[in-house]
Formats: sequence, structure tokens, C-alpha cells
Amino acid sequence: MSCQERVDWADGPQRWFLWNLPLGLAILGWVVGSWRWLVWSVALLWMGGACLLNAKRCGRVHCVFTGPLYVLLGLAALVRVAGWVGLSPGWLWFLAVGGTIVSHIPEWQGRRYSKKPQRTETEFCCEFHPPQKCGPTKCPQCQELGKTVKRITLGSLVKPERRPQIPLQDEFCFCRNPQCDVVYFRPGEIVFRKNDLSVKVGIKEPDNPTVPVCYCFGWTPQKIRVEIESTGKTTVIDQIKTQVKIGNCYCEVTNPQGACCLGNVSQVLKKFDSSFPRKS
Repeated sequence: MSCQERVDWADGPQRWFLWNLPLGLAILGWVVGSWRWLVWSVALLWMGGACLLNAKRCGRVHCVFTGPLYVLLGLAALVRVAGWVGLSPGWLWFLAVGGTIVSHIPEWQGRRYSKKPQRTETEFCCEFHPPQKCGPTKCPQCQELGKTVKRITLGSLVKPERRPQIPLQDEFCFCRNPQCDVVYFRPGEIVFRKNDLSVKVGIKEPDNPTVPVCYCFGWTPQKIRVEIESTGKTTVIDQIKTQVKIGNCYCEVTNPQGACCLGNVSQVLKKFDSSFPRKS
């Protein structure tokens, strides 16, 4: 699943609220008589606004067209309520339904998204390491929502003498709270703490410049600082992206978070920017 598909509301549960609910409202408009134009206006503006937002988020092709269409038709229905123009229900819904069908033609031909959106550094490698939340599960100690990690992450990073205590399941939760010493947990149970791992957890050691922020390629805050002091800029992001593209990224078995490290690297760079502005 691509980054665009993950943020596409049209295929997610949000569609029930953003489109199905106002569509039901529009159908109800045929029943309510004198209020129908006001009901249709609200429904079309609701769906049009949702389409415009979704088009901006992911570039979904049909939303690029239906967003402006629904908004214009919603405004036309609103003007009809005021009695300023004459407009028949047949024409309103002919344009709405016809425009919706036409807007889906490129998608039926395989073109679901109009363009690739600009991605943040963290989103860059979400294609390779999709970010996941650990359901509604909170850390038993700090009550912060966890992030899903695979069993292989624990098997790779927990100390050998503690590996026999890894519970028999495929997924666990990672605690992202820097002040909490819990690293892995499952609902209602702390599984492993910091001292149970064979590596230090960068997100939980924010003041230690020797702890990696990129475990695959050995980048630490100290190494990044030295490069900036020596050259006036850092190549860390470009180097990581290059390695990710050619498949040399093993975050699931090297990073305690079990996911892409670019977000952590970006946070370090933001801290350095105030004192070491990067040159282009």
C-alpha cells in the first residue's frame, strides 16, 4: 500500500461520514418537500468540501473533479433556496450524477491519483516501513499510545538471556515516551524495559549524543554535529534516502522502534538548525 492509499479518505472508514452520510441526506431531500433545496445544498457542500480536502491530501482523481463540481452545485441549490434563479431538481442531479460518473473514468482505466504529493522526510520511506499505531493500547506505565512492532524486532534486539521470555505472538507495542523506561508492552503487561535490550533506545536517550538516531547506517547526533562543524552542512538525509532506494535498510531488525528512522533524524537536525544553519 502506497503513502497515497494510506491517506485516501475515499477508501477508508471516513467515507461513511464524509460522503455516505450526506448522500443519505440528499436522498432524504426528495421526501422533505419544501426543504429539499436547503437539504441538497448542505449535502452537496458537505461532499464537495470533503472531496477538495481529499484531493489535496492524496490527489485522488475523481475528487479533483467532484470537489469543485459539488461545491458549485451546492451553491446553486443555495441560490435556488433564496429564489434568485430557477433550477429544476432533474438538472441538478443530472449534473451531479453525470459529473461523478465522468470523474471516475480515469480511475477505471487505472489512474487513481493525479500526481505524487510532496512527501516529508518521514513519509519518504513509509513505502518500505509503514507506520502503524498499536490499536488503542496504551503503555501500562505512562499511558501513552503505543506503536506496533513485529516480533522479529524484539528477537533481534532483546538481550540473548531475555529472549526466552518473549511471549508467543506476532506483534507488540513500542512505548515512545522518552521519560518512560518501558520499551515493549502488550495490553495490560510490560514485556521489556530499556535494560532488557542489547542496544540503547535513541528516543529514550535524548541527551546522549552517542546513541544512534539511524541504526542501519550508524548516524548519531554526535556524528551529524561533526559533519556540520566540518562542512557547514549535513548529508545524512540524502545518504539514508539513497540506501533506502537500493534496499539497504533493515529498520525492523536494527531500530528498536522497528520502523523508519528519518523522523528521528529530522528532529535532531531541527535542534541543530538554530546553532548550525545548514548551507545549501
